[in-house]
Amino acid sequence: MRKAILINDTSQEYHIGCVNVINNIERLCKENNIQLIDKFTRHDISDRTRPGCLNKRINNCDIVIINGEGSLHHHPRRNTKWLPVILKMIPNNKKVVLINTLWQNMKDLKEDINLLDKLNLISVRESNSYNDLISIYPKKEKIIITPDILFSTKIDDKMLKIGYGDSVHRELRQKLERQKQKGE
Repeated sequence: MRKAILINDTSQEYHIGCVNVINNIERLCKENNIQLIDKFTRHDISDRTRPGCLNKRINNCDIVIINGEGSLHHHPRRNTKWLPVILKMIPNNKKVVLINTLWQNMKDLKEDINLLDKLNLISVRESNSYNDLISIYPKKEKIIITPDILFSTKIDDKMLKIGYGDSVHRELRQKLERQKQKGE
């Protein structure tokens, strides 16, 4: 069984789409004989206590999976400062995949674009992202278009009982999650 770590665990965002994407990544890893040994949020990268753990996990895994969901578009410096940090930490011989990503208006990353050479695969969610990415990174052979991982969600009875909804307002998502946990 291959071992992997996941970078950009968005399940802590209390957004139903983010939670389901991470659940799907975990399920797909299991179905493909990949053991997910640890998960890191993009905020863990800037936390002083986590990078040492991250370095150790990178060295002890076979694959680094980077979830591009919700972060590699528009406000590039605010949302992507963690990506160059991660890519610089990863040894050249490590398998690295960037999955489930949008890539929009990322021309500001041009100075760091060669860091994408460390990626074995870049999976974008739609053709606009593909076109935007190849306009600054011409290695088309590494880039594929795959629909959002959210679409691989398996609906079961447990899913039908979810008591909170999707919201773009973080505070509202957190409040609804707390209410769900209390059983309200």
